[in-house]
Amino acid sequence: MRSVFGNPKNAPPTLERLSPEEAVGFLWEGEGSFVEEVLQRIAPNVEEELLNDLKSKMPTHDPSGSDDIWKELESLLQWLRDEVRNLPSTCTSKLNAAADFMHAEGTTLEYGNTNQ
Repeated sequence: MRSVFGNPKNAPPTLERLSPEEAVGFLWEGEGSFVEEVLQRIAPNVEEELLNDLKSKMPTHDPSGSDDIWKELESLLQWLRDEVRNLPSTCTSKLNAAADFMHAEGTTLEYGNTNQ
């Protein structure tokens, strides 16, 4: 670290691997989650009724109780990708791009957090 950053205090914080439960919280559950962020970003470009319908389907797909949380989380993000991709596009929306981003996030094998 000293050779790269000079003063070790200038180095970024180390990474800490998230547990499956922490990854579910980061990606899927509640305020500030990845999924919530995606929904907020697409909300201005989607009819409110369609967005509410999508949100109503999501609580039934909670991966927390699964035996294989990583596999379930991956399949849920792919399900959400398909749902977003099937929303009607408008001239201002980039739903395909959002869906592809969710696919990339869903196939990530490990998630980390800064260790501060």
